[in-house]
Amino acid sequence: MTATRSSGASNRVLGSLTILLILADAAFIVICSIVWRAYRDGSIAAADAAAFTLLGVSAAVSAAILAVAATALFRGARGDRLAQAATGLAGLRLVGLAVAVAVIAVTLGFSAVAGPAETFAIILAGGEALAVLLATGVALRRTRHAG
Repeated sequence: MTATRSSGASNRVLGSLTILLILADAAFIVICSIVWRAYRDGSIAAADAAAFTLLGVSAAVSAAILAVAATALFRGARGDRLAQAATGLAGLRLVGLAVAVAVIAVTLGFSAVAGPAETFAIILAGGEALAVLLATGVALRRTRHAG
């Protein structure tokens, strides 16, 4: 009985930490929306805004996936299916991110992904995508072993 209570408490802590990751994604979204607004106002070119737009959209998708993972953690063993879905979506999103970078490079030119700021944004999006995949994997393991 103690193991179940301890497991439930640690799942709640992990769920709370997942919510902190959602807040970090919200910060990325806000920062990238500033770049998007500058693009819409004509202050910067599409090639300059593309990588940051990708980061913002990727962060929005991350927030949704992490919300599913946090819900799974709070539900414990009953959240196993949610954790499976979140992990699958996180994996698909990582593949989608690579495809999106290739599409940006082909459609807007290599300079849209090769500049220092653009490279930073893409690396940040990739690192964040890997962190989400890790977080959802933890949620999956924790919900499978919760019951």
